[in-house]
Amino acid sequence: MDGDRAGGCRTLPILYGVEKAAWIIAPFFIFPWLLMPLGAFLADPQNPSHSILTGNAWFLTALGVLFTLWGCYTVYLLLRDPKSLTETENHPSWMHMYLIMMAGQVGFALAYIL
Repeated sequence: MDGDRAGGCRTLPILYGVEKAAWIIAPFFIFPWLLMPLGAFLADPQNPSHSILTGNAWFLTALGVLFTLWGCYTVYLLLRDPKSLTETENHPSWMHMYLIMMAGQVGFALAYIL
């Protein structure tokens, strides 16, 4: 954070503090994944004969549930001690954030291959 502040970056932790910034970003690790099962089964408004997501609907639903739970765990890691995010470059939650995103890309690819 000191480097961001020195460089004039206006990051969430600098603007709102570490704890509030952690609460601001927390929903983004959970709610987007909840949209996967919806998109797998809701009809596309522009083409009602297809769903919004045209991959394997049950696989997309399973991924959505899995990634939602994984996101909840990541949020738990984030919020249990937000101050520790400023003390180390390799907080465990960061690893999970990146792994979720990489697994999401692979999962989406598999959903459209299956």
